[in-house]
Amino acid sequence: MKFFKILTPGFRTKLNLPHHFCKKAMGDFSTEAVVLTRSGKWMIKCGNKRGRFYFHGNEWIKFVNRHELEEGCFVLLEHQGSFLFHASIFDASACEKLEFQSAVSEPTSDDETSGATANPTPRRRFANPTFRRILKAGSGCDVENIDNSRLYIPTKIWRPNNLQHKTKAILRISGLETKEWKAKLAFYPDHVYGRGRLLVKGGWYEFVSANNIKKGHNCAFEIIMDASEFGYSDKSIIITVTK
Repeated sequence: MKFFKILTPGFRTKLNLPHHFCKKAMGDFSTEAVVLTRSGKWMIKCGNKRGRFYFHGNEWIKFVNRHELEEGCFVLLEHQGSFLFHASIFDASACEKLEFQSAVSEPTSDDETSGATANPTPRRRFANPTFRRILKAGSGCDVENIDNSRLYIPTKIWRPNNLQHKTKAILRISGLETKEWKAKLAFYPDHVYGRGRLLVKGGWYEFVSANNIKKGHNCAFEIIMDASEFGYSDKSIIITVTK
């Protein structure tokens, strides 16, 4: 069965599949879909809410970013059975997209590959959103600014990934991922200019203090957008800091 989905607001974190397809494919439902595109094979989580299927999870977000999907684009999906799909991507001009962002392939051990096909190919690992920032006063690096300690997430990071809906952050230092600090995310919408701000608060000061991060440090930040894969709630993100 073939069907297409026009991408509308909210698609970056969740893509609902057509109701008619859900009814026809009820017996084939799987919690993980295999989606094949020109860029490779994708293992995407699939949810089922009262018989309505949807793509979601970190791999779906990576799929969206890798294929540079925007509102108005549409995805043509052909279901081959057993929740294996062939997908073609079309932009808002109705022309098929043939080139996508590059990605680095990394081999994995046999126990990490999917058993969905007889000869599974190595899964690809795609870069998480990153940004770099020189910490200033007010970032929790001065004793006088404890009450105002916060970290701003750049708009170019939170907006395309819909991070304004997240409420918690797990903070880590690169190379010491076994130790974590919990913080809160706070989103402040700007109804006048339509910009808004996303801040890491409520735990950020404890994190920078414990790790001797000071004013003037040039830090790199990597965000894992779906912390549920690591046992946290789907309202959480993981931020790894390299100082």
